[in-house]
This record gives sequence, structure tokens and C-alpha cells, in this order.
Amino acid sequence: MANVAYGSLPFQQQIAFFRSKENVLTDSWTDVWESQHDTSFMVAGANRIDLVTDLRSAIRKAIDDGRTLDQFRLDFDKIVARHGWDYRGGRNWRTRVIYETNLRQSYNAGRWHQQQALKRARPYLVYRHSDAVEHPRPIHKGWDGKVWHIDDPVWRVIYPQNGWGCQCYTESLNARDLKRMGKDGPDESPELKWVDVVVGQRSASGPRLVRTVEGVDPGFAYGPGQSLSDWPRGRGGPVTPPSLQRSMERSTQELLQKSTQLPAPVASQLTDQALRSGRVRDALQAGFAEFQARAIAEGEAQAQSYLVGAMRPDLVSQLARAGTRPTTAAIRVSDATVLRVIRGGTGAAITAEQLAQLPSLLRDAVAVLFDSAAQQLLYVVDRGRRTKSGTAVIAVDVAGNAVTNMAGADMSSLARDVVAGRLQLLQGELP
Repeated sequence: MANVAYGSLPFQQQIAFFRSKENVLTDSWTDVWESQHDTSFMVAGANRIDLVTDLRSAIRKAIDDGRTLDQFRLDFDKIVARHGWDYRGGRNWRTRVIYETNLRQSYNAGRWHQQQALKRARPYLVYRHSDAVEHPRPIHKGWDGKVWHIDDPVWRVIYPQNGWGCQCYTESLNARDLKRMGKDGPDESPELKWVDVVVGQRSASGPRLVRTVEGVDPGFAYGPGQSLSDWPRGRGGPVTPPSLQRSMERSTQELLQKSTQLPAPVASQLTDQALRSGRVRDALQAGFAEFQARAIAEGEAQAQSYLVGAMRPDLVSQLARAGTRPTTAAIRVSDATVLRVIRGGTGAAITAEQLAQLPSLLRDAVAVLFDSAAQQLLYVVDRGRRTKSGTAVIAVDVAGNAVTNMAGADMSSLARDVVAGRLQLLQGELP
């Protein structure tokens, strides 16, 4: 079978659902669990951002353009060769799992969204088992033809897909449809038997005990798309679950750490795409806030640091034209700097609450200046976030890429220094 018989041609809700996801690096298929898949794209064992990005692009083409499994396999082979990825499992099995699971679950999530929109007119769902599967699951066959109200909690657990290779699906019904089926109303909600299962025995992260419903493969006991508090519409999006946010934060730290080994132009290009995502920046900010809280709790520097972001590619180019080549694009903050700023040392003017927003402050700076004498970048914070001493300027040492100071500044003074040539305006503009 070259194509997935998952329903029909791609549709708007399916495409929007898949495109709204964020890339997540993983070592094992258990790293992203159940409804976390609603907001994350992962391929088990793909733990490099460039590899995950390419695999995601291949799946996106398959969804958007209706490409076949054979066409996806051609893309997959090129990606594996380009990145030298040593994946687990046979090529045909692995490509089928990646292709079918992503296409089916994005399709099922889109269908759920459509069914919710039609709930007043068609308030019931019927479970359908596909006879096309090679190895039918008896419990799935037992659910075939069962009708439950769309708001019945059972759909939170057994809304298809309910396992690897499962091709079950649902259809929406109204009261007339039920009568034609010989039903006076929906069926009685089933008693689901929860079981404990050990998974990940051969994974890098080791085995773990999880709960699932009998008849539903571990990791599939959720309704695709049902965790989204706001359906993707091209901007904005769902609230990221805390567990997924932690995974995204870890992945972003790994990406930034890897970028420190690369030349600044390459590192800035590698990190920029990830840092454009609002959810990635939120995860990074949450991680830094925890780092800051730990530093304050310790009270003394422990020689720890946190990567809060990276210089943008155009900024790195601007620095090169100014005759400065940073070692790398990553921006690192030490716990010593955190404590110094919190205690008001070296002219610091930023509060603890403002410091906790550092990743966003750097990304959203209204202007970036360059002090060639001090070899520092000066990130000028939005005037709407004024500090106790005026508008904050975050100084970044381009030699070591470490935030060294966060001081209050007078905008007119900065503007005069630019006119006098003491500072260079690399990005943005001074109000």
C-alpha cells in the first residue's frame, strides 16, 4: 500500500493543526507523551534540530500535497544521508510509522475540530473499525458501531487513532441517523479497563511504567487535538502544557549549547528559526526564571550559567562589517551576573521581575548598539518596560557572549553617542 487510506484529501484544519506544532528533540518515543503530541513534532531518536526540521518538512509536504508513502521514503532517504542519522528499526517499518502516524493523527485532530463545530446539528459520534487493517484488534472491533454523545468522556481516551497502524475512525450523526441504525439514543458508556504497562525498555531514557486503556496502545490514550485551548489559526495558538514546555526548554538549551561550537554566522542561522517561535521563547523564559530563582536561593554563585538566546543573523553580519567577529552567537548568563544584578551592583537598574524576562527582552529589543571600545553590544529595552533608573540597556560582551551588565540609560544620551560616533546603531532605532 503506497498511500494511507486515512480519509480524504488534506483539509484546512488538518494542515493548520500540523503547522502549529513546535519541533522537539527526543532520544526516545516516550519523551513526548499522549496529548503533548498536539503541540509538538518529534521523531523518536531525532535529537538534532536540523534533522528534525528536515523530517518535519518532508511530513508537511506529505500532508499539504497529498504525497504518497513512496514519495516520503525518497525524501527520508535523502535526509538520512545528509545528516548521517543512525536510526533504529528497518527503513520500511520506520518510514511507515513516521508517515502514517503523523498523517492519521493530524487528520483525526482536524476531524475532531470539524465535529465540534457541527455539534449542535450532529451531536453523536459512531466508532468505526476499518476492515483494511492486516491485524484487527478484537477490542476495536467490539467498539465498531457504538454511538456515544460527542461530549461523552470516552472520546477523551479512545478517539482514534488507538495504536500503531490503527485505522479506526469516527463519523458524526444526528438523531435521524440513530433511528436508521435502530437506536433510540446513544449507547451506554463503556467501562474502560485501565492497565499498567512498562514501556521504553530499549530506549535511551530507560523503562517507565505508564497507564493506558486495555485495547489502546501506550501513548495513544488521548483524543488528538482535544487538549488545545485555542485551535490554530495561523497566529496565536494553544497553551503549552508544562511537561511539554520543559521538554521544549531542554531541547532549546541543547540547540544553543551545540551552537557554541560553531562559527557565529552558522550558529545564528541555526538558532534563529527555533527562537522565532513564541512557544520556544516562552519555554526558554520559564527555564531562565527557574535558573534565576535557584541562584537567588543559593545566595552565592556556583559557577553555573544559562543560555538565554542568540544573536540574530543580520546582527552577526552587521558586526562583521564593523570589524568584529564574535566567537559564537549564543548569549550566556552566569549565576554570578544574576546575583550582581539583583543586588544592584555595577549600576544595575533592572528588577528581579524584569530580569526573569531576559530572553524576551533580548529578542524584542527596540535597538541594538555597538560599543567598539568596550567590545559590547547594548540591547536597548522597550521603553514600556522602564526600570527604576530609566530605560534598561543590557550589555553583552561579544568576546565571551556573556551578559555583563544591565544598567539604566538615558535615551537622549545614547542618541548623542551615536551621532558622535562613540556608539554604532546596528539594529532598530532609538525613540
